[in-house]
Amino acid sequence: MTNILIVEDNAVLRGLLREWLSTEHPECRVLEAASGEEALQRACAVPISLAVLDIGLPGMSGIDAARVLISRHPGLRIVILSIHEEERYQQEAGAAGVHAYVPKRKLQEQLLPAVREQLAAIKIEAPKAERKRSSEGEQGAVS
Repeated sequence: MTNILIVEDNAVLRGLLREWLSTEHPECRVLEAASGEEALQRACAVPISLAVLDIGLPGMSGIDAARVLISRHPGLRIVILSIHEEERYQQEAGAAGVHAYVPKRKLQEQLLPAVREQLAAIKIEAPKAERKRSSEGEQGAVS
């Protein structure tokens, strides 16, 4: 099962996002965290395929959390949500390894397409990773 982690400090918005994504993607399990630190803990406890992170979190920012999550879980896909639409925030997110950047003002139009795109990328990458692991196992086998 594909796990999506929503990281948003506003409990009402976090709940709405969980319901929305759960409805749109019933094949996925949608988990929640209220901070970057909580996101790191959740990702260690449960394998996460996609994280939707608010940029403005208490303590660790969404971009800082994304950097750590990507370094610990290289296949993880990240979508950033932000009230900031300035190019410098998008560039910083891109430099951190974020896969998509959605302004909160455009949440209704852009979030679902961004999530769909990342889920599609996960489905494409999973067989490649499985084939690589399989061929590495065959090469390491002793006859």
